[in-house]
Amino acid sequence: MHKKVLLAERSDATRNVTETVLRQNGFEVISVRSGEKALKVLSVNSPDLMIIGEELQGHDGKQLYQCVQENKAISSVPMLLLTDSADTSLPFPQEIIITRPVDTRDILEKARIFSGQSVS
Repeated sequence: MHKKVLLAERSDATRNVTETVLRQNGFEVISVRSGEKALKVLSVNSPDLMIIGEELQGHDGKQLYQCVQENKAISSVPMLLLTDSADTSLPFPQEIIITRPVDTRDILEKARIFSGQSVS
């Protein structure tokens, strides 16, 4: 069974590359551009992993992260955060941060680990 990933990213280029790499490696991907759409998807789908951009339309990545953490129904969904900053003072666990430019090998490795996908 394919692991389901919710990808919320404003940049078309980053979203398209990330989505392609994930799909080519056996993930089912639901791709959106905004925080509001991500929350709508979460209200009807339960992904195995969320990959969220720091700068989204509507709710930004930080706000979306907080919304998810505060909602018991979805707070157990693992998240990865795409950010432009390598700042270690960001209020997130360092292991969930992926710094841009996105390295597709890094994002794939973390997606496999955080979603629980076995490598075949």
